[in-house]
Amino acid sequence: MVSLSGETLRLEAYRLGDGGGMHADWAILRLRATVPDTDVAALQIHPQVADPDLPVTMAGFSGDEGMGNDGLALTFDPGCAITAQDRNLGDTDCTAFKGASGGAVVQLSSAGEPKMCGVISQGNGEGRSTFVPVSGFRYALDIYLK
Repeated sequence: MVSLSGETLRLEAYRLGDGGGMHADWAILRLRATVPDTDVAALQIHPQVADPDLPVTMAGFSGDEGMGNDGLALTFDPGCAITAQDRNLGDTDCTAFKGASGGAVVQLSSAGEPKMCGVISQGNGEGRSTFVPVSGFRYALDIYLK
């Protein structure tokens, strides 16, 4: 993780819960040390399901040799369309490469605030990527993050 000042932060985390496999490809982690809000801006969780009429951005640390620099660089595909979505899975026309799984799917609110609306599950590197909507694991967020 990189702080707002550009400093690289390396922190240990432990797993609180997960979906159990590719059918529910998400995990909730807790950092062992607190990161001050002045060091890293938190991404807020989308309060509903993503609006299929608004674009999303997928961002993750893909393992491709080019833009992803073998997983060392954050890659993203902005302005993607949600092509299908239910409570447990969503499809997009985003390009996500192997290794980007677990990255954020972000949608801007009507006020222009970025909200995390899902987690990248998989991508084919050719313009089709799937994600797990926050609605698929909101119950776990309510349990573990209260």
